[in-house]
Amino acid sequence: MTCVLIVEDEPTVRRAVARAFRASGWDVTQAETLRSARESVSQRDIPFDCVVLDLELPDGSGLQLAEELRQSDLGVQLVFFSGTDDPELLSAASGMALSVHKSEGIRTLVEHVLELMRPPTRSQAFLVAASEPKRSSGT
Repeated sequence: MTCVLIVEDEPTVRRAVARAFRASGWDVTQAETLRSARESVSQRDIPFDCVVLDLELPDGSGLQLAEELRQSDLGVQLVFFSGTDDPELLSAASGMALSVHKSEGIRTLVEHVLELMRPPTRSQAFLVAASEPKRSSGT
């Protein structure tokens, strides 16, 4: 089962996002602060497949956790879901991961995440393999 961590401080939004992912068949863990999100990540034996992060949390920015997860090399997909209009935060987020503004709605968020997590088709995998540099055989 695909596992998602939702990091959102607004309880109503967090529960609604969790419901939407559960309806798509995902296993959902919720966190309302950076601290609780870090605890959720560290307590898992198997990494989350995806982490949905708010940018503005009571104890810091979702950017902090996103950077930690990128450096950990766990292979987790990151998606920001925030209502902020702060240009600096939005710029930093867009350079790091997929970003969906809360005004676009939860359905749009879930659609983007499902697309992001969908395995590549055979033709897409072929295109990626064909675009990679050829390795010499060392003869």
